[in-house]
Amino acid sequence: MKDINKRHADVSQPVSIAELGPPREIHPVSVNPRRISLTWQPPSPLRSRIDKYRLKYGKGERAGQKEDEVAVGDLKCDKFGSALITPESLCHTLKGLNPAQTYQIQVRPPGQM
Repeated sequence: MKDINKRHADVSQPVSIAELGPPREIHPVSVNPRRISLTWQPPSPLRSRIDKYRLKYGKGERAGQKEDEVAVGDLKCDKFGSALITPESLCHTLKGLNPAQTYQIQVRPPGQM
């Protein structure tokens, strides 16, 4: 006879978290010798909530020498007037750059770099 009151341990299956796609349509919206302001669109489709973005940048082909991690609430575009900016756009300014220097820049949600 089977004991129907017997409790079995819960068995959990591993859950695979869908990878977020990269940010889309990354463009400069303001450039001067010591700073660059970028705009981008969040990944689409957005499979999970993104609370912050990480921007890695460096001289030449060495992205990652410097890093900014910025909360989504601080990525406002209201001070930029550009046809590239939509209501979904996010913006950030990288400061302290060297004039006449080429930079490699990466924009990703944390955990994707």
